[in-house]
Amino acid sequence: MTKLAHFHALGTALKMKKPKLFESVKKLINTKSFGMKEEEFQQVLNYFIQILCEDPRINQYKDRVKKVLTRSKDYDSFLGFQDIEPWISIGHGDFWKNNILFHYAENGKLDDVKFVDYQTARVCNLLKDIPFFLCTSLEPSVAENHFDELLKIYHDKFVNVLAKINCDVSSFTRKSFEEQLNRDAKDELFHCVLAIKFITVQVSEDMDDIMSAVLMSGVNQLYRDMSWRVVAKFAEKGWI
Repeated sequence: MTKLAHFHALGTALKMKKPKLFESVKKLINTKSFGMKEEEFQQVLNYFIQILCEDPRINQYKDRVKKVLTRSKDYDSFLGFQDIEPWISIGHGDFWKNNILFHYAENGKLDDVKFVDYQTARVCNLLKDIPFFLCTSLEPSVAENHFDELLKIYHDKFVNVLAKINCDVSSFTRKSFEEQLNRDAKDELFHCVLAIKFITVQVSEDMDDIMSAVLMSGVNQLYRDMSWRVVAKFAEKGWI
């Protein structure tokens, strides 16, 4: 979380100190690496609502889940290109554990990490990276016992990095952070349950057709359990 906060803070500092350069960067990276026709998107969206609500544990939140998921009318709205200051900067866009490289010292202790796979990076509400990472990549016990602690660690580090490079941090209060996170998290539920499908899918010989092989394929118990934990956490935090 400290490295993610550092990454986000540096992008924010660039925006604050060199706004013209930041706008140039924005034009370069705010391009879609892939897309989906509106009809296909709606087909996938409806299928995910169906498979999620088949789980009795999730079905109790059926109305809330459907309300949040249907906020996205097409693929472009799913990406959520929104400019809500001050929490807008360069986000990773696909920040989960498999896009993190871990380096260990000779004594076996973790001493550094690096992020990879920036093909979906974009200038956006950067806090979107947080619920996606926390809800797809943490061990269940960590998510259960340390979720709020990790949010505090992120915010503290983000503010400290900006302060060290002489940026005005008055707008980045904990209250502002919580309010923006609550808005951004709503956009990430579909992203989370979609990603879990890729994480849990049974690999077959023919994976060329993503629609049939992954998105519209059946689900296993691992998917149901992981998606339930995501929905439960979103409900607990008031994000749905």
